[in-house]
Amino acid sequence: MSEETIVRQAAPTLAGIKTGSMFPYRFESREELLKDIRAFNRIFVPRGMCLLLLRLMEKSALLYLYRPQSLEKDLEDSEFEPMFDGVKKTLGGKRVGLFGSYGWGDGEWMRNWEDDCRACGINLAAESVLVNNAPEGEGAEACKALGTVQSVCRLEDASSASLSSGFSALQTAY
Repeated sequence: MSEETIVRQAAPTLAGIKTGSMFPYRFESREELLKDIRAFNRIFVPRGMCLLLLRLMEKSALLYLYRPQSLEKDLEDSEFEPMFDGVKKTLGGKRVGLFGSYGWGDGEWMRNWEDDCRACGINLAAESVLVNNAPEGEGAEACKALGTVQSVCRLEDASSASLSSGFSALQTAY
């Protein structure tokens, strides 16, 4: 795969104008394609980008060059926040458990989310669970414990379920 192909297909992402660029790519050898993707990622990852193989067909592939931090921010702003803003006023006086995972930062967004819930009169049913990336060990146990809090059922945001970091699931009682 040539640098020219990447530039022609993903220039706005390379320039930081777009979050991501999806494009088809024709190849001769699967092994060479995978080798090229790894080589490009050694260049892209330190620069805040990632090249993913989304779909592999006989002699063509669907590739996605994107900026992970920009994608998380875009989805948070366009998916979770509007959903939560739409329901938070109906949650006043109800017990809510908060769970969130992150891949970078220190979880400041969780503290802001807790403050937002309190300001809307939402009762936190338990201490919020915040984990780095996927829940493991103590984080997994804390998630299980949060799930056993009486009168708490789950309402999960679809975008947060599909991404491993940066998003949260809203859990509330009815």
